[in-house]
Amino acid sequence: MPSQLLRRNFLKQLLAAPLLGTPALAAARTAEVDFSVFPVAGFSYYDGPALLDRLQPGHPVVLVREPDNPHDPRAIRIEALGCRVGYVPRSENRPLARLLEQGAELRARIVGVQAKGESWDAIRVGVSLHLPGT
Repeated sequence: MPSQLLRRNFLKQLLAAPLLGTPALAAARTAEVDFSVFPVAGFSYYDGPALLDRLQPGHPVVLVREPDNPHDPRAIRIEALGCRVGYVPRSENRPLARLLEQGAELRARIVGVQAKGESWDAIRVGVSLHLPGT
């Protein structure tokens, strides 16, 4: 549910941008808008557990579209330290896949690490949309 609230807030900000005055609009274009936060799907099946002691909150991760993935055509692989740590959960990947396909600049980072937690919730990733200035 929290990610739905983040998306709703993001969409409100995005839709309100044309109504803002020129200075506010310029500031909005250079902002990062938080979009989604989620646990990494498949974390225990890839390189994530071996990297867990090196992953820290704030550490950037890379989102890589996998349109030819045989299990999910909207699959988005998550990489950290050059290794695959898992995937964006299927419940979260539809809007992110669309944005990536449209060339949006998404920035992803680790927002939480639970070294002694359940493997499915060992790390949480946050994604923001970078709105560059013109």
